[in-house]
Amino acid sequence: MDASAVQAAGIARNQSVSDLTTPLMDNTHGKQGDDVTASANTTPCSTPEHHSLFLRVSGWLATAGCILLLLSVSVSKAGQNIGGGLLLLAFLTAGAQVWREALRHRIVWATLAWIAAITASMIYAATAVGVPLEEQTTHLWRFSRLFLIPLVAWGVAVSRLGPHNAYVILFAAFVLGTLYHMSAAGWPWFFTHSGRADISGENVQFYGLLSATALIAAMVFGSAVHRHVYTTARRVAHYTLWGVVALAAIQGLFISLARGAFLALAVAGTVWCGLTAWRTLYHSTLRWPHALATASITIGIATAIVYSGVVDHSIGRVQTDVEALMAGPDPETGFFQDRSMGIRLNQWQVGLSAFFDHSLLGHGTDGSRFVRDNAELPERSARAAPHHFHNIYIDVLIRFGILGALVIGWFTVEYLRAIRHANPDTSPPIAPFAMLALLLFLVAGLTQTYWTSQVTWFYLAAVFGPACAGTFTHPSQGGR
Repeated sequence: MDASAVQAAGIARNQSVSDLTTPLMDNTHGKQGDDVTASANTTPCSTPEHHSLFLRVSGWLATAGCILLLLSVSVSKAGQNIGGGLLLLAFLTAGAQVWREALRHRIVWATLAWIAAITASMIYAATAVGVPLEEQTTHLWRFSRLFLIPLVAWGVAVSRLGPHNAYVILFAAFVLGTLYHMSAAGWPWFFTHSGRADISGENVQFYGLLSATALIAAMVFGSAVHRHVYTTARRVAHYTLWGVVALAAIQGLFISLARGAFLALAVAGTVWCGLTAWRTLYHSTLRWPHALATASITIGIATAIVYSGVVDHSIGRVQTDVEALMAGPDPETGFFQDRSMGIRLNQWQVGLSAFFDHSLLGHGTDGSRFVRDNAELPERSARAAPHHFHNIYIDVLIRFGILGALVIGWFTVEYLRAIRHANPDTSPPIAPFAMLALLLFLVAGLTQTYWTSQVTWFYLAAVFGPACAGTFTHPSQGGR
């Protein structure tokens, strides 16, 4: 018998053995083996039909969550929570494949690192500093809401809402929210109301920041309508929208008189004007009569505002602060006068001194209150906002130490990288607005700590999240 015949006989013999042993194995395992096989073949999430259904449901939930969150930033904390909850549910419903895809993005890893860093700081503060855990857990959840930024970015991508449409919804809701707040407060127009007023129910500082962001959005998007909208009717609609947004923002700024917001707007507005002028010169489209007319109108409006008395309250506060600063600190105590800026300087001195006591991991998520309670500040300096230090940078160092500052710096870098990657085209100008909005928040944070309030985290998610949406893919498109 040749070799091929021997090989064929061997194969036939092995097959016969297999046919005989398979029924015996099935009989041995019995019903349990059948159940395991059936379970493996009928698990809902493992079939393409059910997986597609889960993705569709996830998309619907993401759409509803994004729209509700964007609409609620200006008016409703309940709406913010529900919108964020729907987005989180949408992400959980999407399944493991989407979760793995999300972990491919460095901004997600930076977010997870932030949550790990503040958790480590909380545990360290409880064991080494003496701040009880029960006093820190609420603040741990509040600061963990940084995850809302990539979550909203993912939701905008999954819903296919698009970043520009998301911003249209956000700032249209800002206009409606302004009208709602003004109606509830008896229509206090800034040119008829002396001094500052909190019409939002949150605080004047936050409403000033929100209004400054809306004004930057109106300038950036309104000036670019002619480049990305091509029909007359749509152009009129967009120009009308951003014009109304600008008017509502001006009302919010002058009714709140938040100096941090004004300072941030001055910096961001100057950067935007400089970029616009550079682009105009680069393309050789500058017309000197137009430039002179624009400068004259701007100077005229600023002069009218100053001499109208609208900002007398703020000018008086600035003069008082300058006088206090010129007087210098008290030789005996080392503290400045208990005026608006003096209060901040006193708090910053105490904060920076306490930072060096626990510089690596900080004093925990409730560390600012702990430090303030154990400091001998002057009366007004001790009472003013006892839960923060009127400076986001000092507040991060006090709470989370150098580790927290490094991680939040990493997140900022990844955010900038994400918006550059997601928005290579400047029409609509998503990336320029997102960068100016970040600059606005960072400058305003020099004199105010906004993020101790829930609404600020939803504001950050609504303003920063859509700009990163392009880094995430729709589940039907697969990963990148």
